[in-house]
Amino acid sequence: MSSFPCRLPAAARAGRLLAFLVLCTFVLTVWGVAPADGATRKKKASAPAKTTRRSTKKKKADDAAVQPDRPDSWYENAWREFEMGSAKEKKQAISALKKALKQDPSDSLAHYYLGIMLSQEGPLKQAETHLRAALQAWPESDDVMSRLADVLLQRHQGEEAMALMEKVRQVNPRHPAALGRLGLQALDEQKFDEAIDLLTQARAVAPEDRDVLRGLGAALSAKNRHAEAVEALKACLLLDASDAEAHWLLGKAYEALNKPAEAAAALEKARGLGRRDINMKGLIGYDLARALNDAGKVEEAIAEYQKAIKIATDPAAGWFELGRIHEDMGDADKAVKAYDKAYSLDPKRAEAVFRIGKVHRGEEKLEKALEAFEAIAKNKEWGEQAKIEIDEIKEEMQGDKRDELVDIAATGSEEQKEKAYLQMLELDKADQEAYDGLIALAHTRGDLSQVEYYLKEMKKAGLLTKDQVAQRMNELSYRQDAGEDLAAWENRLEAFKRDGEWDKALAENKKLKDYNLAQLDYWKKFSGDKDLKAEMIRATKARLQTIAETAKDIKAAKNRFK
Repeated sequence: MSSFPCRLPAAARAGRLLAFLVLCTFVLTVWGVAPADGATRKKKASAPAKTTRRSTKKKKADDAAVQPDRPDSWYENAWREFEMGSAKEKKQAISALKKALKQDPSDSLAHYYLGIMLSQEGPLKQAETHLRAALQAWPESDDVMSRLADVLLQRHQGEEAMALMEKVRQVNPRHPAALGRLGLQALDEQKFDEAIDLLTQARAVAPEDRDVLRGLGAALSAKNRHAEAVEALKACLLLDASDAEAHWLLGKAYEALNKPAEAAAALEKARGLGRRDINMKGLIGYDLARALNDAGKVEEAIAEYQKAIKIATDPAAGWFELGRIHEDMGDADKAVKAYDKAYSLDPKRAEAVFRIGKVHRGEEKLEKALEAFEAIAKNKEWGEQAKIEIDEIKEEMQGDKRDELVDIAATGSEEQKEKAYLQMLELDKADQEAYDGLIALAHTRGDLSQVEYYLKEMKKAGLLTKDQVAQRMNELSYRQDAGEDLAAWENRLEAFKRDGEWDKALAENKKLKDYNLAQLDYWKKFSGDKDLKAEMIRATKARLQTIAETAKDIKAAKNRFK
């Protein structure tokens, strides 16, 4: 066995292969291929229908209302917005998918695309969760399995990731990512014959994958097949002449072939490029810790960071990188402590505070997340991204608060309902549902002055016109005089229409017509303000026109369903 060095540590290769896989994902997604087994081309057949949050009153009147399934194009557009958009547009795409899942937690397409997005933007823990959900929907999808495996590798769960890649290969023996990953894994384990076999297959289906070509060159050299290694490494360098590791491996292969001039030129090139490549530097200080982490030896990497920080000239950098490891591992408390230490040592390192906010948000500790992002909102480098997070968190918190208030208004006592509706108006001065609830409570109490007050407030909020307010006040007066509840007529009318009881619907509609005719007669005889008189006559006639059209529709429906 030759003592030839196989290749640099995995730290030098992981980023390159991931970049290639992201490029493949982008190309496939633009053409609408996701997941690879074609399962996403139609929505899940057994998923429960999605429902939208409705006002309490409306929900009681129509519990069967459902929201139609989104077309595939909606998800594909969200992906395009994420892939091509700005940082803010990426956030918007992620937010849209999260809202879709809030409406329907079983939406597999939303899990799938959100898993892809979060695998790039983080947190990786959530990306893993969503991709696992997608895999439950499409358990034989080589695409979903491959993406989940990539996330698991980044989260240092190599054993499960490789098991998934093996399954991907069983489903699709020519899957380039699976062949490449498994081949490089075999190389790391010094199973050189297996590595050569797998990487040769990977090269056949992905001839421009530099990680595959470089790894194949390393495996061939390890088996003393140096001439073949030279060919593979030259092919790699044709794709990227700045690949320092490939130059280094090529130099060692030329050295084994006893070609000193070629070897010297290649190694000199590698050294020159290595000065700008962190992965080619000497394994000292943080470099060793990074290499151990990239190799999947996380506990050893943490221990090495802790030792290096004590003697480093830049301890803040070590604490920050240690925070990233804890964050990737899902250890939120240790991640926050490490980031906080980094920022306390270097107040210019605003990214540490940003990461604290991201960790808290991932843990759904929104108030703490908001505090962190607001602390760097004016920072030149991270302020804009922090503001995007702030806006999203505030919107999310407001939505959560409103949902809580709606639930209280639906189930609480009269006093609790009124308090909840008033708090809803504090969140949004134009909340139609809150006004409707307060007016209903005032009706229950018989407090017409309060009803009048809220109607005027609705006009100020732009929810009602002047004519509409006047008409509703007249309706109040009529109900009080006649002892009838006009709203009850309208509710019964809608119920009869929904149940197909057309004669009863026509009877209710006639009540509304008679009432409005009486109103019209009243306003024609009215001797007060001429402008008000004209406005109310016009509003009442419009209402009568609507009632006539409703009657016509009911009769048509009655004939249609005889």
